[in-house]
Amino acid sequence: MAVMPGLRAAAMGGKDMGRFLNYIDHHSDLMCRMMERLGIDIAASAGIARGTVLAGAARRCFFCRNAGRCQAWLDSDAQDAGYRAFCPNAGRFDGLPRLVADGRTRQH
Repeated sequence: MAVMPGLRAAAMGGKDMGRFLNYIDHHSDLMCRMMERLGIDIAASAGIARGTVLAGAARRCFFCRNAGRCQAWLDSDAQDAGYRAFCPNAGRFDGLPRLVADGRTRQH
């Protein structure tokens, strides 16, 4: 099986693999919190363009270096659009509600 050597190498990373998985979990949580905070329907967003829009947002989030600013903004009671100053997905998140609405309209 060609997959096994890759799995073995990943398992050998121990602490590094654990840190990587924690990093992914943390960024996934931040992205979900951001979408919820902005009132974006996550389930409906997942269906846009066969999931590619949300997958692209996830990739941007995983490579984002502003997790601290993101968490601080999410933990605050700020009701402003301050996330636009640091979030690489701000434009995408701002447009998702319209894409979801357009998709729902076309399905009927």
